[in-house]
Amino acid sequence: MNKDVLDNYHFSWAKTMADVKKVVKYCKMTGYCAHDYETSGHLSSDHRGYPTCISIAFQPGYAYVIPLAHKDSPLRKGNKWKRILKYIGRELIQNDRIVKVAHNFKFEHGWWLKYGIRPRGVILDTMLMKYLLNEKRPHDLKSLAYSFFPQYANYSIKGEDTERTPEGVVQFWSNVPLETLAPYNALDSDLCLRLAIYLEQRIRECGFYQLYRNLLEMASYNLAEVESRGYLVDRPYLDGLCESYKTKIEEAEAKMYVVPSLVKYNKKRVKAAKKALLDGLLEQIEIKTNELDSTTDKKKLGSLQRSITNLQKKYDNYSAGVGLTKKDKESLQPLNLKSVKQLIDFLYYNKYGLRLPIIKYTEDKKTKKPTKNPATSEDVLLELKDKDETGFIETLLKYREITKLYSTYIVGIRDILNPDNTLHGSFLIHGTVTGRLSSRNPNLQNMPRDTTAKDIKYMFVCPKGKVMMQLDYSQAELRVVAGWSQDKQMLEWFRVGHDIHLATACKKYKISYEDAYKIYSNEDDPDFKIWKVRRKQAKTIGFGVLYQQGPNHLKESLSTPDHKATKEEAIEFLDEWFDTFPRIRKFVKKQQRFAEEHGYVVSPFGRKRRLPEARNKREQGKYAKALRDAVNAPIQGTASDFALFSSILIREQIMQGKLPASIEQIGTIHDSLMFYLDPKDMNDEVVDHLFNICKDPDTQKYFGFKLKGITMAVDFELGLRWSKLKGYKRGTDYAEVYKDCYIDHWWENKEIVALQEAT
Repeated sequence: MNKDVLDNYHFSWAKTMADVKKVVKYCKMTGYCAHDYETSGHLSSDHRGYPTCISIAFQPGYAYVIPLAHKDSPLRKGNKWKRILKYIGRELIQNDRIVKVAHNFKFEHGWWLKYGIRPRGVILDTMLMKYLLNEKRPHDLKSLAYSFFPQYANYSIKGEDTERTPEGVVQFWSNVPLETLAPYNALDSDLCLRLAIYLEQRIRECGFYQLYRNLLEMASYNLAEVESRGYLVDRPYLDGLCESYKTKIEEAEAKMYVVPSLVKYNKKRVKAAKKALLDGLLEQIEIKTNELDSTTDKKKLGSLQRSITNLQKKYDNYSAGVGLTKKDKESLQPLNLKSVKQLIDFLYYNKYGLRLPIIKYTEDKKTKKPTKNPATSEDVLLELKDKDETGFIETLLKYREITKLYSTYIVGIRDILNPDNTLHGSFLIHGTVTGRLSSRNPNLQNMPRDTTAKDIKYMFVCPKGKVMMQLDYSQAELRVVAGWSQDKQMLEWFRVGHDIHLATACKKYKISYEDAYKIYSNEDDPDFKIWKVRRKQAKTIGFGVLYQQGPNHLKESLSTPDHKATKEEAIEFLDEWFDTFPRIRKFVKKQQRFAEEHGYVVSPFGRKRRLPEARNKREQGKYAKALRDAVNAPIQGTASDFALFSSILIREQIMQGKLPASIEQIGTIHDSLMFYLDPKDMNDEVVDHLFNICKDPDTQKYFGFKLKGITMAVDFELGLRWSKLKGYKRGTDYAEVYKDCYIDHWWENKEIVALQEAT
């Protein structure tokens, strides 16, 4: 523990109900309850997790610590701590007259929900307020304390930064003595309250209060509940998936290891490694022998003779392939497919390897300058694939894809499933600089598409009596840029319901939209494949504009197996796209000029993306990236904020009884929202209500803006498994379609599953 910081910090204990009532009384007098949980190291959703203690501060400079389920706690006997915790919850956390203060309140919120307490009222979340004032990391409380309260810089418990694995964290935090933990816990709440008073004033002065109160604070409420519910997973299916992916990985490995080039490389590599190993032993024997010849010390003579005998024995054993150490065994193994160093040798340098051309070098993470190490990333391997006649790279790409899916979404999910088969991920409001949500444990934002690995989404199922509904924003980013730029052509195409990408391709190839649509919607048409490629090219350009991709990157995206696009073609495509949507060209330039002048850009919702590099042309790489971010960041963030704000409004409508209580949000993936609900509530009236919320949420009232001439489009899908969702059909009696979903473990009944999927 940092003695200088924590040993002199004064706080009080509250170890009896009388003490706790006194703390509650003080909080009601000041109107504030800053609090911080210390826990066993588990998530609140983990059945093994428990809170060890909680600290409460109601005025700057002081805090109380209440022991809970800690092994040293006097309140542990008879679960007295639970009664005290629920008392605090009723009197303070559910009291909307008390301002709740915390750093990342969503974390505390999860623990309150675990014990049946639903927080109400205003939250001052110092992490989220700091995030609005500066979106770049770090966002943790200790870093803020370092900046604002130097006298408390680096306060910590000895060893807290050394336990990196989840199990290590659990072991560490559950074993910290209560006397050591208490001052640390108390200071967390105290500093949080001091910061909140300052940061609340700052976000008011900087114009972020509306954004904080109406979006981020409410998102914290909503996402805490989402995390608490979790996704239900079909564990027997997941167990089977583990075995099938193990087999896929083994098959991919076996396929690579029989490639003639690799067989030869491995033979030479192992032979060279064995020779180096034996030569090293011979060299040691020679050195010891020379020492033996030159020494007269009897004691040393005996030691050298024994050493030479041991080395000779080791040499004989190694020659026969026995007695190898673990390290030596590893050196004699074939190419390790996960070793970047060995892979570089085989792909580029070794005369017995593939000897492919080096087309790109890795970048130093800090300086961003090229290193001397050739790259082996996916984009590089894709470009080299055609130059490899052995098929090794193609299989390597597949192998990497499978192993990543296996570790992240199969074994990774199985290892963190609760006994009730629920998966409780974490959604990060502060996880990106654009404002887009991110997630972890697992990263559901990168869930593979159906075309990549439909079998993974198949594991996510519904509880008894529920169906899954996905509410998906359609072309949200393009709609945002159309409304923001007020481009007449794009607004008109959206108004009449055209597919923007297909319409763009039609204009380029001078064919009517109606004729192209007939071809594109009929897979049997002889020109279907041509128009599929043309639409994809238009889509690539469209999103290339939004993500500010240059001609060099776009030429790769525009290339097809039959045609490798040139830089000149990419430039021509870009110019034609901007000619079609001239006001978007002006919008892009306007955003970049604003960033160059001010060093930041602002989204319609009021998010600020700080880009100081846009004012420094001397560092061209950083300057160019800042100009790209000036366009992309606010568009991406605004599209995400529409989905986030809609989820908040839906929650409010459910709480007010204007939408069925059976609707429960379980996740949000980029621009889509996931729910469970009773199938009888999946009807035209409910869908229309949800659609109206999402297509045109009242952004004028809550954020002071409205996109003119455009509304957001939302698609509805439903089903019993994530990978089996189908479009909503008006007038359908879904209570009848899904009547069998009220059976326990319906997903194990193949007849029911087949019938409902067919329906």
